[in-house]
Amino acid sequence: MKKLLTLLLSAIVLAFSVFAVGCSQAPGNPPQNPSDFNIYTPDGAPALALSKLMVENETLGVDAKYNVVNATNIRDYIVNGSADIAILPITAASKLCGTGTNYKMIASVTNGNLFVIGKGTGTTLADLVGKKVAVANLADFPGIAFRALLNNNDIEFTTINDTDSAVSGKVSLVGIAGNAVKASLDAYDYVVAPQPVATVAVNSTAGASVLMDIQQLWGGNMVQAVAVVKNTHYNNTTLIHKFLKAVAKTTNSWLLENKTDAVNAINANFVGGASSTLNANTLNAQSIAGSNIKVVTAISADFGANDNYTILSKSHLETAVNNIINSFAALNLTPSPVDTNISGLLW
Repeated sequence: MKKLLTLLLSAIVLAFSVFAVGCSQAPGNPPQNPSDFNIYTPDGAPALALSKLMVENETLGVDAKYNVVNATNIRDYIVNGSADIAILPITAASKLCGTGTNYKMIASVTNGNLFVIGKGTGTTLADLVGKKVAVANLADFPGIAFRALLNNNDIEFTTINDTDSAVSGKVSLVGIAGNAVKASLDAYDYVVAPQPVATVAVNSTAGASVLMDIQQLWGGNMVQAVAVVKNTHYNNTTLIHKFLKAVAKTTNSWLLENKTDAVNAINANFVGGASSTLNANTLNAQSIAGSNIKVVTAISADFGANDNYTILSKSHLETAVNNIINSFAALNLTPSPVDTNISGLLW
């Protein structure tokens, strides 16, 4: 009887072990080691914002691990809860974190990096009426932000196919892939594109130039990519301050002087061994400055005099966030790219 009981207990333990291993490896589950502190960022300007931390292996006192992913996948790590800190577009942050139940926003780290470039002569939004304008990633933040800007300025727009003619009295938008910006400069007079891609395309295309700064046209305080922190770290102000201060050390001058190390570090931390779209050889002072990397927060983290940061009151930051969220919601897109119920989003 005792031997039988021992065999039964062994079988139960074995079965439980197999079940536990199977669950931990299931797709979408958080990393197997619960002690890991994982920071996720999408490729591009947000990854540049964290590149100094990657280069210097900044552990934040918690053995932080940095993970760079394609922009389309960044949401997954909030949904499955594996991100302790993540950089998200404000659109995704409003939808996934707006109630503040699981994550809260502590800062914006890129504050508008969109530009109108091209071979045209227009310098105002009104000059785009009756023209075809190619927009990199029309369905995502760049396209939504540009449409909201037009809407805010009472300029009518429509979406057309690339073979269609421009519509009289409206700005005619043509969606293009993010990697098609340079090719589109030869096909369209105007292209809406983010930095650092915008400058790279302009510098390699005869007759093209940067024509409009969308964040200036927005009126400043253009919240684009934001840092969110899991609520289990809510009381760890030391950690949060360390993170914000570390990101604020990523200045334009540091990026320009260390662009090769920065891109190498981003590639080294790219999930799945993929490669970044960033290229150190094409990064320059204009594209780095246009990426608009800066910590904008309501949290006083004892920043240094030369740090790259702006402190806003919480009400001022709330206004900036609400302005962009409400402008996006006013487009009445289906499904809506944002959730306006963001009362719990800010820290």
